[in-house]
Amino acid sequence: MCSWYRKFSKDYENLTEPLTRLTRTQVKYVWSEEQQEAFEKIKTQMSEALQSNYTNFKTKFVVQTEASDTSLGAVLLQNIDGEERVLEVASRELSYVERNYTATERECLGVSWSVGKFQSYIEGHEFTLVTDHASLRWLCNLRNPTGRLSRWAVKLQGHKYKVFHNNGKRHWTTCPGTLLRVSPTARVTAEEINKDHNAIHLNSHIADEDEELRKAKLKEETRDEESE
Repeated sequence: MCSWYRKFSKDYENLTEPLTRLTRTQVKYVWSEEQQEAFEKIKTQMSEALQSNYTNFKTKFVVQTEASDTSLGAVLLQNIDGEERVLEVASRELSYVERNYTATERECLGVSWSVGKFQSYIEGHEFTLVTDHASLRWLCNLRNPTGRLSRWAVKLQGHKYKVFHNNGKRHWTTCPGTLLRVSPTARVTAEEINKDHNAIHLNSHIADEDEELRKAKLKEETRDEESE
């Protein structure tokens, strides 16, 4: 039942991590104070569920993201009558591989995942992205990014948005009941993000061509071995 209403629960995956951990096959089932505390918090959240608001596509969207050691969280909001109102809340647990990412990489992953999660709302609309400004700058200023970094950067290319810095003190996803308070001076435009677009796009094509050549070579070697 809790999972069904997870979109109305703040930081759901992070709260339930001590409980979901017990469902893994390699983990011994021991219900400790940590699990009991998580259980009580979830019950409290379910009894104080968020009220989701109607979407107004004439009003700018706000996407706020957060990444911890174990999960990602995101909130989609709109400013209605001078107050930030929640449209949808999303979260997911990090995989074992993702938990080995650096803090900056997890923040970048959180941005990429959040934008994809709320794609149906923000596509074609300018929006405000509230996140760790330093992590996004780092991603966008990388020269010749490859692998997951290039995929994250390319995913942001099709959107028009402004970035506001979150200092971690007043973050909606980690401070329930508070309004967004961000620095108006920490701003970066989508045009700045696009500077590395050509390099990323070229690297993507090169990687695809290299993969095709590798497969063709392997197929030819296999054919030669069979003929012998």
